[in-house]
Amino acid sequence: MKRIILISVAILSAAVAEVLAGKLPSEFTYIIYVRGKDVGRSTTKVVETAETYVFESQTEVAIDQFSLDLNTRTEIDKKTSLPVRFTYKGTKQQQAVEGETTIEGNEATCLVGLDGEQFTSSRVSQFPLLLLEDYVMAHEVVIARAFWESGEDPAQFGLVIPSASNLTSVRISKSSELAFESENKEAYCVKFIVSLTNGSPFASYYDPERGLPVYLAFPASSTEVFLDEFFDGQPLSRYRE
Repeated sequence: MKRIILISVAILSAAVAEVLAGKLPSEFTYIIYVRGKDVGRSTTKVVETAETYVFESQTEVAIDQFSLDLNTRTEIDKKTSLPVRFTYKGTKQQQAVEGETTIEGNEATCLVGLDGEQFTSSRVSQFPLLLLEDYVMAHEVVIARAFWESGEDPAQFGLVIPSASNLTSVRISKSSELAFESENKEAYCVKFIVSLTNGSPFASYYDPERGLPVYLAFPASSTEVFLDEFFDGQPLSRYRE
């Protein structure tokens, strides 16, 4: 029977702390579950330039009456893992959506398009900026790597939601270090708690060697996200309807 085992390991602390954000694979896929059911995929191809990583993602999700089919491109600074530009195009709830967000320092400028109508707005934060677009798992990778590279615990960031042109803030802190097992693999992870202002917290289990979270849990919505490579395409959900 498949199982997910979380084992706290005190001696991991020194070893894990010495690992920098791992070199990214050329491609990775996350499987998205809601209430124990497979509802979608988010696949990202990674291109490396001299100064940036470019994440080109394709995300498809269908949950009850909600649907999403989105192609996105996220550019991040290699030194800080902070985003500098994000573009997206596709459909959300059968509506055509597209947009672009550019980040300079702590200021984000969002161009948002919905069914052919466009508007632009700017947002300024007192903290470095991250991005969070629904089910675009490249952004969860960026969030984890940016926290890891910041060297701060807890760390505070501004958080831009591009398609809504909204700005909020997020506090990220380390909860524990542990061995995390799927059916056939084990990773030594750092568990982060990501707490959004006026939002529900979620957990990210980040493997510094992979440079990726292997698992994310969003208890408020009974949502889980599994790194396909780590779970060999067959994750076991904690939730049951």
